Amino acid sequence: MNSLLSKITLLLALALPAGAANIAPLGTGLMGSNDATITDTGSAHFQGGVLASIRDGNLTTRVDNFQASQPANVNGYVGISWAAARTEVVKSLTLTMACFVDGGWFGNRECPRSGYPLTADMLVPPVVQVSADLVTWTTVPSTSDYVTAFTGQNIADNSTPVSRAFTITLAQWQTGMRGIRLIGPTGGYGDGNGFLGVFELTVEADAPTDSEPDGMDDAWETANGLLVGVNDAALDNLDSDGLSNVLEFQWQTNPQQPDSDNDGLSDGAEHTTHLTFPNAADTDGDTLNDGAEINTHLTSALLRDTDSDGLSDAAEIVTHFTLPLNRDTDGDGFSDGVEISLNTNPLSAASRSANIARGGRAIMGRNVSNSAANLAVTGTPRVNANSTAHLNDGDLYTRADTSGMTGTASHLGILWEDVWPQPVKRLEITLATFADGGWIGNAGSAPAPGAALTATHINAAPVIQTTTDGTAWTTLANGTFTTDYVTRLIGHSTGGGLRPIATRRAFVVTLNTPASGLRGIRIAGSHYVYMGAWEIAACDTTTATDTDGDGLSDADEATATTSPAYSDTDGDTASDGAEVNTLLSNPLLADTDGDFFPDGMEARYSTNANDASSNPQNLSLLGGGTIGVKNTTTNIEVATA
Repeated sequence: MNSLLSKITLLLALALPAGAANIAPLGTGLMGSNDATITDTGSAHFQGGVLASIRDGNLTTRVDNFQASQPANVNGYVGISWAAARTEVVKSLTLTMACFVDGGWFGNRECPRSGYPLTADMLVPPVVQVSADLVTWTTVPSTSDYVTAFTGQNIADNSTPVSRAFTITLAQWQTGMRGIRLIGPTGGYGDGNGFLGVFELTVEADAPTDSEPDGMDDAWETANGLLVGVNDAALDNLDSDGLSNVLEFQWQTNPQQPDSDNDGLSDGAEHTTHLTFPNAADTDGDTLNDGAEINTHLTSALLRDTDSDGLSDAAEIVTHFTLPLNRDTDGDGFSDGVEISLNTNPLSAASRSANIARGGRAIMGRNVSNSAANLAVTGTPRVNANSTAHLNDGDLYTRADTSGMTGTASHLGILWEDVWPQPVKRLEITLATFADGGWIGNAGSAPAPGAALTATHINAAPVIQTTTDGTAWTTLANGTFTTDYVTRLIGHSTGGGLRPIATRRAFVVTLNTPASGLRGIRIAGSHYVYMGAWEIAACDTTTATDTDGDGLSDADEATATTSPAYSDTDGDTASDGAEVNTLLSNPLLADTDGDFFPDGMEARYSTNANDASSNPQNLSLLGGGTIGVKNTTTNIEVATA
């Protein structure tokens, strides 16, 4: 690198807020993992570079903490240590990460493939920790733009890591530390694990004028009625709010005002008892002030969504009138947030979706082998290039698969937050079958691309497993359920020669006796290379008059001559109920208006399925999503019931 480029690179790396300096180059890089808790020292480890790359001011040098033997999704850390305690006031950090196709970021096990973007549900923000002795680490309050910065970032292959930066702002300024680090779960999967990749970490700090020194800037002391030249850091002599003068400086609160942010909580109580920000009236940003959350609503002032139902505390209290401390106000099994997204009433148990899979969390992953013992364990969560959220979103144009990880079996199912309140009766699973895999069956062969599966390929149906605690899975005995998996898959045409072209094929699993007290239900079995799926739907005994859970009762299905066993009789990716009640299209005809676009696709793109002049105007949308038995007139494949 020539000298001019070196200077430019250094200037870019050290671009800081006005008045701030980067003190990272004055220390030593830290990188490693914490297998147990994030507060311990952890295990130092780095590879693919040197620690000096973390703070050398050069955005072209990097290092990562990949370990082939590392347990999956442990906490990884990157930071800086100094030989002696720093006197500067640290206000923010900027981390420029090196993201590969199989990891490099903070997140979970879900990972896009090369050229595809990270999504918000793949990302987990790290926390900031400081240490005075490099042994004990303490988490300090902070905010970051991590999720916003990384959502939508396309991931390249391993030869060309993507550079992406984010900033963490310390709500409470820090001084007197010997170490600072960012730590959180490692994203990506690699060889069954995740890791961090780093180009550069800057630690942005100010060197205050501090005559005593007492840890407080002289100008700030003068402006706030404290004495310069006197070490009054430990005193609380002006407002007696329980917060010492030096902590008032770090929080930038008013040492003469006991409640600096006027949220109804004293500065000292916020710092010591509630762990809220004494310099912000609404710590969690949910529009409810901290005092109201703690004293009136009894919600958490640190969480926007105290009960984790997908609705902010303010939305529950002010808009929906649901209970912010109960994720399922009406007790129907669907969380309040899910009900709002489905346009059902979260205050009425009678108002609920027929598809109970929408009330839970989809799960997908790999099992080590197809043995009974290994299928009964939880297995390894694994989703390639997409998200498990696609599997129960009611959208047959979104999918996920388990490609890219060792193991000979896969699982796919639904977990509910609590025991489902009604006995579970039935599953309808729509597989995504590619030329090179996607189905449960013989792991040794596949038909030619686009050719039909035969009995040789589909030599066994998946097993059905249930859980009552969300952890231990029990395999149901043969004869306790029925499935048309084998007959539905034999004769089904797989995808073409290039992924991600995939075909759809639905099959049904029905329990002879509906199972009560379940937290989850799934299919599992040996796969051909991997398993893929577009959607998993389920119903319980309360939807007995709507066997397939498509929103159309069995009696109405008889009137419409649609199939009561399959939610989408004509295979156009619009449910029979949606076609009859909402789209007003023909549930027996995949392309009602004959414009070459399936009715479900027209609904997805908000065009009229009954008007050939109203279509998505993009013929490329027809590719990559064929459905069942091909109609050569419309080029649409129709799933027969």
